[in-house]
Amino acid sequence: MPINPFVCNPERIVDLVELEDVLARMETYRKEYEPDASEVGVLLIQNRQLGAIYIIESKENAERKKDKPISDDGMGNRSCEWGVRFYPRSYFERLRERLSD
Repeated sequence: MPINPFVCNPERIVDLVELEDVLARMETYRKEYEPDASEVGVLLIQNRQLGAIYIIESKENAERKKDKPISDDGMGNRSCEWGVRFYPRSYFERLRERLSD
């Protein structure tokens, strides 16, 4: 079953339920789509028309999307989306420790 890769702003997570959901989806994404990825996290993508979106992505894919505009169709037609910031799994684990206290 496909997972929903869209998540909330990691900097606005305020409870453990929401955090555990993001971590579970990251693990499912890694197992199903990127089993060879060294790390999976959340990528902030900036779109000029729609604003910011946050998606689960491997670190390798996130780095590629930060280097150049994200391609819409793989045929050279580029969108106005750019990868801006990658939140690694360690960010969420540190947040879990803070919220657990």
